[in-house]
Amino acid sequence: MISSQSRLYDACVAGAWSTIQELYAQHTFLLPIAASSLNVDGWTVLHVCAAKNRPQCLRNLLAMYDGDAQQQQLVNRQCKRGWTALHFATLYGHVDCMQVLLGTEGVDTQLTTNEGQTLHNVVYCGDISRVKAVMGLLAGDGGG
Repeated sequence: MISSQSRLYDACVAGAWSTIQELYAQHTFLLPIAASSLNVDGWTVLHVCAAKNRPQCLRNLLAMYDGDAQQQQLVNRQCKRGWTALHFATLYGHVDCMQVLLGTEGVDTQLTTNEGQTLHNVVYCGDISRVKAVMGLLAGDGGG
């Protein structure tokens, strides 16, 4: 792993886009690798951003790949438990993150976790308005 990887993860957790941009500027040849690299749980930076509700960071990170095969690989990357960034956004009811991920070309909404859970199985259970928003997004995803 490269030394800047932990700084990249920390910046994603904090939603510090300026730090992420600075890291990419300093390490342009290494950080695309770090973005798709996995931590000990198998998370990429997209998993972190989705779990921490950082839609702007998700949007900006995905824009760096803008429709290429690497973007599709990154958005569909599964952690050790088989969860994608979209699974985490769905679980936590992060509607803005879900919108970013569902709007990404090539996102696979049919991927299941290692336990066989679909996106519908991991839907956020809490505030009814967010549950409705999550379910509305899943119903309108067009099947991937």
